[in-house]
Amino acid sequence: MRFHTMWFCGVLLPVLGVPWASADENAAANKIFVETVQVLNQAAAAKPAEAIHLYEQAIGNLDRIVAEFPSSNLAVQIASGQTIGQVSRVSIQKTLGKAKCYHNPGATCVLTQATEMLRESADPARAVSPEALRADPFRIRTLTAIAGAQAKVGSLEEARKILADILEAARGLKSDITRGWLLAAIAEAQAKAGDGTAALEIARGIKDDLWRTEAHRAVAEVQARAGDISGALETARSMREDLWRARVWRSIAEAQAKAGDARTALETARSIKHDVTRVESLSLIARLQAKTGDVSEANKLLVEALETARAIKDDAARVTALIAIARAQAKTEDGREAGKILAEALETSHNVKDDFSRTSSLSGITEFQARTGHVYDALETARRIEHDHFRAWALAVLSELLNDMGLK
Repeated sequence: MRFHTMWFCGVLLPVLGVPWASADENAAANKIFVETVQVLNQAAAAKPAEAIHLYEQAIGNLDRIVAEFPSSNLAVQIASGQTIGQVSRVSIQKTLGKAKCYHNPGATCVLTQATEMLRESADPARAVSPEALRADPFRIRTLTAIAGAQAKVGSLEEARKILADILEAARGLKSDITRGWLLAAIAEAQAKAGDGTAALEIARGIKDDLWRTEAHRAVAEVQARAGDISGALETARSMREDLWRARVWRSIAEAQAKAGDARTALETARSIKHDVTRVESLSLIARLQAKTGDVSEANKLLVEALETARAIKDDAARVTALIAIARAQAKTEDGREAGKILAEALETSHNVKDDFSRTSSLSGITEFQARTGHVYDALETARRIEHDHFRAWALAVLSELLNDMGLK
């Protein structure tokens, strides 16, 4: 796992270019500093546990230079907080924090990584201005994910501040479709934060029919998960788009199964026309059946779901369906089969051309890995996403998931 780029480049010239104090002191300090750069390069290629030790050793070396050779040029630079080439105490401490987070990940530290990643990718002077945000819709979407995660970890005040800022920016977008996409996500974040009234107000103001339906879908799923099945049904029946209505039916089928009404849940699931959502619903019911000890019936449903999933032509959609089945297989204690299906999903994700869809696929795999206890693998998958905004988005989603798992 790499935590930083190579540190050696550009280091020695700044050292040699400063005024000399005692030649002996400078020589001794320079020797320790070169050793420090070598340690940093080892840390950058190390696994988290080893990296932590090496970064702490590097910080100790800088402290040693200041303590033992205070008159050296390097000691003056280190003590005053200067960056020497690519090296500074602050940068090492920051990278050490990342290593500690990846070694023992929790919702808060992963969310911090997502927030810092997004902050570093923007112009600090314009990062939160409405004009800058409107010029970068994907940044708005990533901030929405971060706000949702903040609400989950208990940082409600910060979440509300972000949502207020991005809501103003999103409403100022000219494109009805882009504006609707972002407002629907913001409505969902509001619903996750427990403010259903605000979520519905945002939803009702969306002009684009499809995204207005998506916003209502978010509210309906919150209702279903909270046990308000009648309210969710009422909301679902008012929805026009088949895909979004299908996702609500999926949540309703899950709620019915959890309530012990497996027969009705299966009828609801099999009535769903959208292939991916039908697979997800069958897989959810199979998971619940396995949980209650009916592994045989769960396996039958998973065979039915897998046949449907492998017939889906769209690569990204097939990944989503396969992940749902792998998650259910893990619950039936068939870890080997779950691993095979996950490998199939990961291989399929490499064929997804669109950046957004590929990121969604990798985020789904990240979620599965985390839920099955492979949190380190989940972090690795999230960090393989190329675009900073998409990677921060995936980390924010992972943070929310870790919080739900009790990993604070």
